[in-house]
Amino acid sequence: IVAAPPGEPIPKSAMEALAIWGDDPEVEIIIARGRQPAIQRNRAVEQASGQILYFLDDDSIPNEKAIKQAIELFQQSNVAVVGGPNLCPKTASPRQQCFASIMGNYLAFGPSVARYKRVGERRRSSEKELILCNLFIRRDAFLLAGSFDEFLYRNEENALMDKLNQLNFTLLYDPAISVERLPRERLSQFIRMLFNYGRGRAEQMRRHASSASLLNMVPAMLVLWTLFAPIYPVWFVLSLILYFNILLGGTLSEHRHFHGSFAFHFLLLLATHYVYGIGTLYGFQTRLQNPSRGSREQRVQLEHLANPIGSKAS
Repeated sequence: IVAAPPGEPIPKSAMEALAIWGDDPEVEIIIARGRQPAIQRNRAVEQASGQILYFLDDDSIPNEKAIKQAIELFQQSNVAVVGGPNLCPKTASPRQQCFASIMGNYLAFGPSVARYKRVGERRRSSEKELILCNLFIRRDAFLLAGSFDEFLYRNEENALMDKLNQLNFTLLYDPAISVERLPRERLSQFIRMLFNYGRGRAEQMRRHASSASLLNMVPAMLVLWTLFAPIYPVWFVLSLILYFNILLGGTLSEHRHFHGSFAFHFLLLLATHYVYGIGTLYGFQTRLQNPSRGSREQRVQLEHLANPIGSKAS
C-alpha cells in the first residue's frame, strides 16, 4: 500500500515493488491517492485482499530479501507488526547525508534513531523504533486496533502501534528489514519536518494519551525553560552551559559518521530540539480537522497495479 498525492506518475516505490513481485497472484499493489494519508491507507486496507499489509511511502525503495524475511516472521505466534529502518542511499547529496546523520544521532532522536540506521539485533519493539514508510502489519490486528486514526495527519501509525502494544501483540524491529529513502533536500524542508514531527506527537497525545509519549515532551520543556530565563537567569545560564556541553559531546562522538562542518552539525542538533519543541507546543492548541469522507479534500483514488481479483478503483 503506497500513499501518494493525486495527479503524479506512479511512485517509484510502487514500481520497485512491482518489479520484485511481478505477476505473483498472491500479491496486490495498491496506490492510494489523496490529500489525507490516514484516510488513503484505511481505504486501501478496506479493499485489500491480503492478510499481510506492507505500507510504503511513495519515495521508499524496498528490497526483495528484506520483504521475504519480514513475511517469514509473521509465522511466529502473536506477531502483528514487523519493520525496520529507512536508510539514506549512497547517492544522496552531502546536505542530505548531513540531515541523515542528525536523524541518526541519539541526542537528536533518542531511541527513534533506529528508524534511520541499523541498531542492534532483531527484537521486540514499539512505535519509538518502527516507521510507517517501511511497515508490515497483520490485517486482522490492524482492524482490531481500529485502523489509522483519521483525525491525525501525522503519527497515525504511532497511535496504532501503541494500541497494538496495549493489546499485547508483538511488534518486531529487525535492522536487516530496511528500505532506502532520501532525506529532505533543503534546510527549510528539514526544519518543517521537525516542526511537523513535534506537532504530530502533540496531536497524537491529545487523541491517545499514553506514557510512551512522555519522552517526546523533553524538547517542549526545553523551550518552556528558555521562556522562563528572565525569571531564573542564573539557573538558566548554568543549565545552558551544561546543555551546550552535552551537545558538543554528542557532536564529537558522532564526528566520524556525519557529513558537513562541525559547526553546522552542532547548530542542526540545537535546532532539532527547539523546532521539535515549538512544534509540540503548537500541536497542543491546533484544531483537529473533522475527517469527513464526503469532503472533496478527502476523496481517495485507488489504483491496483497487481490484483488477483481484477483491477478496480473507487
